[in-house]
Amino acid sequence: MAMRVGVAVCVLAGWAVGVAATVACGGSIAGSAAPDATAVGTDSGEDGAGGGADATADSPSALNDSAADVPTLFPPDVADAGSDSFSCAPASSFFDGGCGDPMTDPHNCGGCGVDCDGGACDAGACTSMPAGVLATGQLGPIAIAADGTNVYWITAGASYSSKLGIKVWGAQVLACAASGCGNRPTVLVTYPPAPGLLTGGTPPSTAAIAVDATRVYWIDRESVRACAIGGCGCAPTTIVGSLWQPSAVTAAGGNVFWTEWAHGAPYTGSVSTCPTAGCGSGPTVLASGQGGPLSLTADDGHVYWADTYQDGGPIWECAPAGCDGGVQLVSNVNGSPYAIASDATNLYWANAGAGTIVQCAKTDCQGTRVLLASGRVRPSGIATDGVSVYWRDGPGDVYRCAVGGCSGSPTLVANGTMSNGEFDQPIAVDGARVYWTQQNASLDDGWIESAPK
Repeated sequence: MAMRVGVAVCVLAGWAVGVAATVACGGSIAGSAAPDATAVGTDSGEDGAGGGADATADSPSALNDSAADVPTLFPPDVADAGSDSFSCAPASSFFDGGCGDPMTDPHNCGGCGVDCDGGACDAGACTSMPAGVLATGQLGPIAIAADGTNVYWITAGASYSSKLGIKVWGAQVLACAASGCGNRPTVLVTYPPAPGLLTGGTPPSTAAIAVDATRVYWIDRESVRACAIGGCGCAPTTIVGSLWQPSAVTAAGGNVFWTEWAHGAPYTGSVSTCPTAGCGSGPTVLASGQGGPLSLTADDGHVYWADTYQDGGPIWECAPAGCDGGVQLVSNVNGSPYAIASDATNLYWANAGAGTIVQCAKTDCQGTRVLLASGRVRPSGIATDGVSVYWRDGPGDVYRCAVGGCSGSPTLVANGTMSNGEFDQPIAVDGARVYWTQQNASLDDGWIESAPK
C-alpha cells in the first residue's frame, strides 16, 4: 500500500529565556554509523560555503547593556559563527561548562558526566525511560518525520533575549532508529550560534522536515537543506537558498517542494520546486499570490497544499512541471487548513479554525469531501498510512480515525500534556507506529514519543 509520511509544520512562539537543547552526539541511526562528533562541515549549496566557528567572536554580554541580561547557563565565549558553519556538537556543549542542564540532560544528570545509560533525567535524578519514548532532554522539538526505519526531528535550540534582540544556539536536526537509540539520537546537523530573531540560518519559528528513500530535507530561515539518511558528516547540502521565510517542505518523485510565507504583504506567498539533486539555474515557481501556504504534501505526479491564510483556506494542486499558477481543488474549507497529508487516493487536512478533520478524493476533492471528525480543539498536525488518519489537537492528544470515517468517534491513541501553549503539534506515522513531539513543562525537556498504531 502506498504511504505518504505527513509533513509536520510548526509555528512556535514565546520561547522562554535561558533554555537549551541537551541531546548527546554519538548515537546511531539504524543501518548507519554515528557521525564524527568532532567534525565541522561547511555548506556545499548555492548560497555559499561557510567556515568554522570563531571561538573568540562576540559573547552574549557584548550584545547586552548589562551582564544581568545573560542567563548563566550560557558560556561568555560562545562564538557568533556564520549561518552556514555546521558541526556535530552536542547541544549540551553550548551550556556553561559544556554539561547541559543537570535537571534534564540524560547524559549529565545531576552533574557533569553523570549518564543515565539509556534512561531519562527527571529533576536531576536518573529514571527509567517511559514506554514509547525515544528521546528526552530535547529543546523545543518542532517538526518530525519517519520512514519506517528511523525517526527524524528538528529542535529549536537554545535562546536568550536581550535589549538588542534574541540570540540562538545549538538548533539541531537529529535522528533515532524507530526501534530506539538508547536515548542517544544521532546528530545530523548542529547549527552554529545565530544572532537576531530574523537573521542567521538557525531553524526558525516555522520549520518542517521530510524524508524520502535516501535523504532528509528540512527548512531553516532562508534555505532548503538536505542530508543523507545515514548521515552527511554534519555538512548538509543546500538545495536552494535566499528564500523568504519558508514554511513547509516535502519530497516525492525526484523533486523537492516548499512554500514561502507572504513577503510582508498579503498574497505574496508562493509554492516552488526543483529536482532533489539541486536547483541548477533556479527553482520553478509553481504558484504565487498565496496568502500563507503553511503545509503541503506530494505524490509522484502532483503537489498539494493548503493556503491557510487566504480567504476560505483553499486547497490547491499542481504538477511538478507547472500548472499556470495552481489548480484550486476546494475553494472554501470554512476555516484554516493548518496541515495536510495524502495517500495514494485521498487528501486529508486538519482545519484548525473549524475544529474538523476532513478527507477528499484527489480526483474530485470538491465533490467527495468526508467529515471524519468535528468538535476538535485546534487540530494542527496530521498524518496517514492509507488505512487510518492520525492527528493531534487540544493539549497534544493523538487521535486515529479510519480512512472513510469512524462514525464521528475517533480513537484516542495517547494523551498529550502540552503545557506551553504550542499551537502546532507535529506528528508522523510509519507502518508500525505513530510518532510525535511532546514539550513538557521545562522547555529544555522536550520528548520524542511513539505508540503502536
